[in-house]
Amino acid sequence: MTSATGQAESVGESWSCAQVIDARYPAPRQQHRIRAASGSTYVTDVDEEWLVVGEYDGLIKCGRLCMPGESIADAGIREKLREDEIRDTGPRFVRWTWNDLERDAFIPRLHRRLAPLGVVAA
Repeated sequence: MTSATGQAESVGESWSCAQVIDARYPAPRQQHRIRAASGSTYVTDVDEEWLVVGEYDGLIKCGRLCMPGESIADAGIREKLREDEIRDTGPRFVRWTWNDLERDAFIPRLHRRLAPLGVVAA
């Protein structure tokens, strides 16, 4: 695979980027750092021309999100607040799962975020 960058943190992220490239969108930046107004720095899984950032959510990630002594609900709320801070920096946000990749639902979802911004597949 000539477009592999080695930056994906999971098979799901790799497959996501492959689907983006197969759909003839520009290759996304992976593991892109975003600095929020709060001073926090966040890393997103993919960044499509800075207009849309995205997160692949695998089942393993859900367990990794929990801090010691934190419930899954608390981790989910913390993740939503993180997402809000990222959105506040300007880009639209998209999330997807393995099931979305299997059902070919990810690219249409990405397209719905990119098309109104004038980004179309080549």
